[in-house]
Amino acid sequence: MIAAIKNPWIHIISHPGDGVAELDFEPIVLAAKEANTLLEINNSTLEPCRGKLAKAIPNNLEILRLCKKYDVPVILGSDAHIFFDIANYRNLFPLLEQTEFPSSLIVNTQPEYFMDFINTKNANINNQ
Repeated sequence: MIAAIKNPWIHIISHPGDGVAELDFEPIVLAAKEANTLLEINNSTLEPCRGKLAKAIPNNLEILRLCKKYDVPVILGSDAHIFFDIANYRNLFPLLEQTEFPSSLIVNTQPEYFMDFINTKNANINNQ
C-alpha cells in the first residue's frame, strides 16, 4: 500500500480501514502526508450488513486519530451503489465525533477545497 500511496498518479486510497487486510496504519498515514495522497474513510464499510464492523470501526478510528495527530487530510466516501446513498455518511459521523476530527481536514466538505487538493497533486506530477 505504501508504494501505491507514493505513486504520483494515485490521488486517493479507497477504504484502507475496511479490515480486509491487517495493516499498520501509522506508516500509511505518514506516507499519505508525504505523498499528498488522500485516505478515504468509507461509509459503506461500516454498514452492519457488510459484516466488517469488528475490524472496520477500530481501523477507521485509528486512521482518523493518526490523521488528526499528523494533520493529514482525508476524504469521506459513501461507496454508493445506488443514487440515494450518494454522499450518505451516516455511519461516519459517530467516528468523526468520537475522534473530534476537524472538518478542516476533510477535503470534500467544500468543492473548492477538493479541487485545490487535486490541482496541487497534479501540479506536483507535472513538475516531476
